[in-house]
Amino acid sequence: MGSAYLPVCWSAEMKREFFRFLVTGSSATVGHYAVFWLCISVLGISTTVASAIGYLFGSVLSYLMSYYYTFDSKRSHGEAVAFFYLMVATGFFINTGIVHALAAGLRWDPWISQVFATALTLFWNYIVSKLLVFGRRGR
Repeated sequence: MGSAYLPVCWSAEMKREFFRFLVTGSSATVGHYAVFWLCISVLGISTTVASAIGYLFGSVLSYLMSYYYTFDSKRSHGEAVAFFYLMVATGFFINTGIVHALAAGLRWDPWISQVFATALTLFWNYIVSKLLVFGRRGR
């Protein structure tokens, strides 16, 4: 999805930032899914635990890319990390709860469950990142 598809009322900077958010999120998701696959397919870990481990791995990659690439934050790492992992903790429970409910509860395919959880968590992460975690404070 290129920046041309974003609402025209967004400034060029906002379109660029959202595009970078999608790149960052995609990279973190690839990391998450790689660990998810490794845990399920190679290590034989349960779907719910594999999702949790993958989510945590993806969160480290997401923080680093968000701080330096997406938002070019000027906040101290101490402040940004605290807010980021508060967001991640909440997103972790959203993600893991959805995967567990769908895969273990409703017996959906683990991958479909994970993709659905990822889509819902994406919206939470962008809004909180933009408004709270990497905001303009300190610029």
